[in-house]
Amino acid sequence: MSGKVRAVAVWAATALAAVLFLLVGVLMLQDPRGDFAKQFQGWGLPDWLRYVVGAAAAAGAVLLFVPRVGWLGAALLAAVTAGYIWAQATHGQMEQTFGLVILLLALLCLAYLRWPRRAPPPAVKNP
Repeated sequence: MSGKVRAVAVWAATALAAVLFLLVGVLMLQDPRGDFAKQFQGWGLPDWLRYVVGAAAAAGAVLLFVPRVGWLGAALLAAVTAGYIWAQATHGQMEQTFGLVILLLALLCLAYLRWPRRAPPPAVKNP
């Protein structure tokens, strides 16, 4: 894969993940009686945790667009997704986790691809 194609693919995946998690984060933060609130309540988790997870999802989405820390945003979103998988798996909702596992793997790949790489130092020529 050429460098330009790879860069476009990484930024397209970045934009897709950012939009998805920004929407999820905003929904978690703004609707105190919505689906996420009911889901957290059904799992026996405190309501404040929903706000923490929503803020982490929104922050991770924003961090994805900062080149130096884009990898950190993807890693934060992977942690949020892993926690969501854990919550579903421990409450008998394993059938709903397959898509989330795929999303988790994609976020981990995105974190790796967004990891800052430094160019190797120039070769020193012997006189």
